[in-house]
Amino acid sequence: MPPEFFLDRNPGRRVAEGLRACGWTVHRIGEVFPDDGQDVADEEWIAHGLDRSWVPLSRDGRIKTRDLEIRPVLEREVVLFYLRSRSGAGLG
Repeated sequence: MPPEFFLDRNPGRRVAEGLRACGWTVHRIGEVFPDDGQDVADEEWIAHGLDRSWVPLSRDGRIKTRDLEIRPVLEREVVLFYLRSRSGAGLG
């Protein structure tokens, strides 16, 4: 079964649209939480997605350096994908 991705706010719609155009299932934080997920802590949205077997994807490199935020990933021994490029090049 192919993975489903759960995108933080910061990759944006362009990345979500590109992944969807490639046939991937994508859930955006703003589609799952009210107010575009603005008040949702990183550890909360990450755990929410992981509980559903969705692969978290973010541009926020600080997550990996903050114990509370990275804890859901480490506890489940899974990965969080971090996008470094802001261009979204190569998607779609």
